[in-house]
Amino acid sequence: MDTSYNCVICLKKLDMEEGVLTPCGHRYHSECFFKWIYKKKTCPLCRKDLIAPSEDQDMLDELRRQIEWESSIYSTLRNNTSSLERNIVIKTQFLKKLEEEVTLKRRQLQTIQEKYRDFIVNSQRKNRRRRGLLL
Repeated sequence: MDTSYNCVICLKKLDMEEGVLTPCGHRYHSECFFKWIYKKKTCPLCRKDLIAPSEDQDMLDELRRQIEWESSIYSTLRNNTSSLERNIVIKTQFLKKLEEEVTLKRRQLQTIQEKYRDFIVNSQRKNRRRRGLLL
C-alpha cells in the first residue's frame, strides 16, 4: 500500500509519516504548513479554522479600533480648538476696533451736544434781547 501523496500547498510528494497532521486530518510538509498558517490561520484544503482567535486578541483588536477612533476624535477636536482660538483672536481684535469707534462716536456726539446747548443758550439770549428791545 502506498503511504505517500502530494502536499496540496507545494504539490510535491509527501510521505504519510512525515510533515504536519492537522486536527481535520490533512497532512502537509512542515515548512509549507507553517508558511501557510502564518498568513491564513485555516487548513489549506478544507479551510477549517486551525487557530481560533483568542479572546485576548479580540480584545486587543477592539482596543486598537477604539484607540484609533478616539485619536481621530482628539485630532479633530484639537484642530477645531486651534481654529476656534484663531477666530477668537480675530473677533477680539474686531471688537477692540468697534469699541474704539464707539468711543470716538461718543466724543463726537458729546461735542455736537455741547455745540447744540451753546446754540440754544445763545438763541435764548438773543430772543430775550430782542424782546427787551421790542417791548
